Amino acid sequence: MKLIDIILKYFFYISLGVTLVFIGWLIEHVNVKIQQFDFINFAFYLKILIIIFFSLILIKFKNNLIIFFFFLYLTGSFIYQSNTLNINSKLTLILKQTIFKVSFVNKIKKTFTVGQPVGQLKIDDLIINEEFKDQIIIRKEGFENVYVLDSQKKVLYEIFDTVTKDDKILPIYIKKINNLEYELLYYNLSTLSKVRLNSNFKIIEIFWKKEFDFYFHHWGDIFENKLFIPTSRPRSYPIKGQKKFSNNFKDCNDSLFPYETVDVIDLKDGSHLKTFNLFIDLWKIKELNNKQYNFSCSDPLHLNDVRVIKNLNEKDNFFNSNIGDIFVSFASLDLVVLYDQKNEIKNYFVGNMVRQHSPRIMNNNKILVFDNLGSDRIYGKSRIVSFDTETKKLSGLYEGDIQNSFESEIAGRLQIYNDKIYVNSSTESKLFELDCKENEILNGCIRKSILSIPNLSGETFLLEVIEN
Repeated sequence: MKLIDIILKYFFYISLGVTLVFIGWLIEHVNVKIQQFDFINFAFYLKILIIIFFSLILIKFKNNLIIFFFFLYLTGSFIYQSNTLNINSKLTLILKQTIFKVSFVNKIKKTFTVGQPVGQLKIDDLIINEEFKDQIIIRKEGFENVYVLDSQKKVLYEIFDTVTKDDKILPIYIKKINNLEYELLYYNLSTLSKVRLNSNFKIIEIFWKKEFDFYFHHWGDIFENKLFIPTSRPRSYPIKGQKKFSNNFKDCNDSLFPYETVDVIDLKDGSHLKTFNLFIDLWKIKELNNKQYNFSCSDPLHLNDVRVIKNLNEKDNFFNSNIGDIFVSFASLDLVVLYDQKNEIKNYFVGNMVRQHSPRIMNNNKILVFDNLGSDRIYGKSRIVSFDTETKKLSGLYEGDIQNSFESEIAGRLQIYNDKIYVNSSTESKLFELDCKENEILNGCIRKSILSIPNLSGETFLLEVIEN
C-alpha cells in the first residue's frame, strides 16, 4: 500500500471518530434544548436506534473497530453530561455565532418546532395614551412577529404573515416612502433584508435579502445610504492590541468570545463595504489600561449601539469629530468611544454610567446616554445622563421619582423626535416621553406615558415612534 493511501486511510478513521464524538455530544445538546417542546424522550429513542444500528453492523461485519467507533459516540455523550473543561459553553458559542448554526442547527430547530404556537400580541395587551396619535413599531421578546400600532385608529398590524419560534427579527428602521407605502430594513440573526410595505404594513416587495458570516446585534445607523451596524463573530485569544494592556486583558486566553465590530452595508444592494476593528486602539484609553482595571474575557466589549456624525450641526456638537466619524457604546466597559474612518480613537467618555446604551448627540456640545444601572434602588436603577463632549463632565440627568420608577437592567433606547425625548424602558416594556425645557441637559423634564405592556413578561427590544 502506498504511503498516501495509508495517510488517507487513517485520516478517514480519525475524521469518522471525531464526527461520532461530536454526534454523541450534539444529540445530548439537542435533547436538552427541545425538552421545552415536549420531545423529552427524543435522545433516548435515538440512542436505541443507534445501538441497534451498530449491533447490526457488528453482526454483519464482526469487526472490533465498530465497537471502538460506538465507544467514541458514547464518549461524546459523556462529554456533554460531564461538561469537561466547560466544553459545552465553548461549543455552544461556536454553534450560536457562526454561519454553521444558521445553515444547520437552525434547520434542526425548525424541524422540531414546526407547529409550535408563536406568541401573538393583541391590542388589549397594550395601554395607550389616548392623546398620542402617531404610529409605533413594536418588537417584544416572546412574540416573534413585528407589530405596528396605529394609535389613532387603535389598530395593531402584524408585518410578517408567518414567523417561527426560531426567528429573531429586529427592525433597524421603518420609514414612509409615500402616503401608501413604507420601507423596512430588518435583520434575522445573520440575514439582512430590505423590503417595501403597503399601507397595512404587509410586505409587497423584497428589494434584497443577504446572508452574512457574522451576527447582527442591536440597532444601527444610516448615513449616505449605508448601514452602520454592530456585529459579532466568534474568535479566540490572542487578538491584535491585547498584549499592550497592563491588566488581566493581556492574559485572556481560556475561551472563545464574541469579537464585536461595526460593519458597513450598502443599502442599494446589501453588499458589504467595510469593517471597523474596535479593539485595536483600546489600549490607548488610560482609564482601561491600568493594573487595577479588570476586563470580562468572555464579553470584553458588549457593543450595543453605533451612531454616525452625519452633518455640520452634529460635528459642531461632538468635540473633535468630523462628518463620517462613528461613536459606539460598550456596555461591559461603561464606555462611549468616537472613532474616525481610519479606526483611530478621537474622543471617549468612561464612567459615570453602568451598562449603558443608546448615546445620542444633542445641541450645545452635549450627548445623552441611557444609563441602565447608574442610579440608586429607591426609584429604579436606570437614568438618562447628559455629558459635555469636550469636558467629559456630567451636565444633567433624569431619574425616576416617587410617581414614576425607571429601571431597565438590559437594553433601553432613546429616540429624539419633534424636539422630545422618547424612552424605551425595555425591561419594563414602557415607552414614555420627556418634554424638557432644555433637552440637552435634561432640565425641567415632564414625563408622559405613551405606551406600556404591563402584563406580559420579557423585554421589549423595540418601542419607537415611526417618524414621518
